[in-house]
Amino acid sequence: MASPDTLRSGDRVGPYRLVDELGRGGMGEVWSAVRTDGSLDRAVAVKVLHADLHGSAPVGRFLREREILSALDHPGIARILDGGATDGGRQYLVMEAIAGTGIYRFCEERGLAPEERLRLVVDAARTLGAAAVVALEAEG
Repeated sequence: MASPDTLRSGDRVGPYRLVDELGRGGMGEVWSAVRTDGSLDRAVAVKVLHADLHGSAPVGRFLREREILSALDHPGIARILDGGATDGGRQYLVMEAIAGTGIYRFCEERGLAPEERLRLVVDAARTLGAAAVVALEAEG
């Protein structure tokens, strides 16, 4: 079971066992994970709200993010699969795991020309635009 403050590989968050930390940002940390109850046999990514963000405003923003992300249906955006709270009260969301590299590394490894890089940036911007539309509609 995940402690209220520090997550480690092997900790459980809901029915998920954390494997490796993938990154951390202003609101939380993201882990690769596997479901342990046998009902979902696939790798997932679990985002857990930072332990020190326990007030109503940060929790509300996280829950709003989870709600908006669950409404997105776009091939360029990972789908939300689950969400909840740890035994310690930390909110989390579970999304499909997407293997890959960052856009800069992707371009460098393939030696993409500036025009090809620009096409990727335009595609990413279109994806962000689709997400923004859903977010704005949710704000109503």
